[in-house]
Formats: sequence, structure tokens, C-alpha cells
Amino acid sequence: MKLVALLFALFTCECCRDINPRRAIIYSRVKKDAQSMESVILRRRLTNVDECRDLAESKYALAFNFARLPSNNSDEITNCVLLHCPETSGFRQLLNVTGIDYYSAYSRRAYSGNHTLTCVRSVGLFAINFQKQNFSNARNECQKNKSFLADVVGDERTTGLGNLIGQFTVYVGLSNEGQRRIWKNEFGEALACQDYRAWGMGEPSHSRGCVALFRLHPKADPVWKVVSCAIELPYICEIPRLTDTMYLNRTLS
Repeated sequence: MKLVALLFALFTCECCRDINPRRAIIYSRVKKDAQSMESVILRRRLTNVDECRDLAESKYALAFNFARLPSNNSDEITNCVLLHCPETSGFRQLLNVTGIDYYSAYSRRAYSGNHTLTCVRSVGLFAINFQKQNFSNARNECQKNKSFLADVVGDERTTGLGNLIGQFTVYVGLSNEGQRRIWKNEFGEALACQDYRAWGMGEPSHSRGCVALFRLHPKADPVWKVVSCAIELPYICEIPRLTDTMYLNRTLS
């Protein structure tokens, strides 16, 4: 038993080490002299864009506007505006404003699919596909569009996505298909590395399978359940943030 525990600890250490770095948020200036009108988390006057960037990460902002103010400007003017969500329809909604730059946690071409993107505030961008697929095909379809099956580990993730699916049961990015019988997300990160669980009553009902998100009735909390990976269901793709893209490329290579 000691040997089994040691091997499990070694594996867990190896697979857990990248979770926190991947979940960090980094930003890139995606358009100069442009301002987003997405909903605001807060406004501050800060000395430089690095301070704004650090504040944005601490508040889980997915985008921000930063104004390059001249030194003689009034102290009452705020130049760092944190946003719950990034632009979801390209740059068509951005206002052309000289001196303000738009920064996002997403690249210019983060998603190549045709489905409408939905933002879960301070969590991320998602695309729900109601064309039913088995788990493997759902994964492939997400990857074709530069995305991945949605990560649901975290209350804000399970709850936020549960609010989008209505009465549908949908595939998400959690499965146990390998020989080691370990529940993992699409980055190969073990569920054992994290404290959060949202299993429904009696779940996990099998030691292997794929995970679907559903709710028993409209007012019920969304929960996870194990289903056969061969069943065809709708599915949720998550659009990779800049940090996700680095780890996803490594996982798929």
C-alpha cells in the first residue's frame, strides 16, 4: 500500500505542477487607439500599463482599456478600465479613440468556428454546439476550431456553464479513458489535483467514461455525471486564452 501511495503521489505531483501557471491570465494589446464598451469591473488611475495589467489579473478581468494620459492631465481621470468580458464579435464593436488601447486575454484569432461566442464573466469564452457528437468527435470538432472541450473544474465554471445549457445534457472536458483510471481534463490535469467536485448523486457511477454537465430541473444546480463516451450529445467548446494556447499546443503535440 505504501508503494501505491508513493506512486500516486509522484504522478499527482507531475500532473499538477502546471495548473496554476496555466490559469494565470496574461494580456496582449490587440488594438491601438481603440476602446471596448463591455461591462466594467472597476476603474482606476494608474501610473502605467503594467500596473493596470497586474490589477486586471488580480480581479480576473478578461480584458481592459488603458489610456495613455499626458502628464498634465487631471488626477480625477481614470485611465485603467477593467472589463468582465472581451469582445466576442471581433473588433466591430470597438470605438476608435486616440490614446486608448484595448488589451485582451485572447488573441486576435482565438476561435475559427461559426458558432456564437458566449462569455461567462471573469471565466472565459465558450461556444455551445447542439449538433450531437460522441465524445471523441466532439473533442475533434473543438480542436478543428482552435478550441477545447470546456474545463468545468471550479464553482464559477460549472455554475456559469450550467446557466447556458438549459435542460440539455452536454459533454464537457473531463474524462477517464486511459489505463490509469484517473479523471483528467483536456490538458491532462488530474481532477485529484483540485478540491472542487460537482458530481451528481451516485456519481461517478463508473470508474471510466466521459463527463456530461446537466441539471435535473431548471432551478437545480448543474452537476456532473458519467456517461458512455460513445453516446452522442451536444458539447461546449472553450476558447483558449493566451496562457491556455501555450499549454494546449504542448498537450496536442
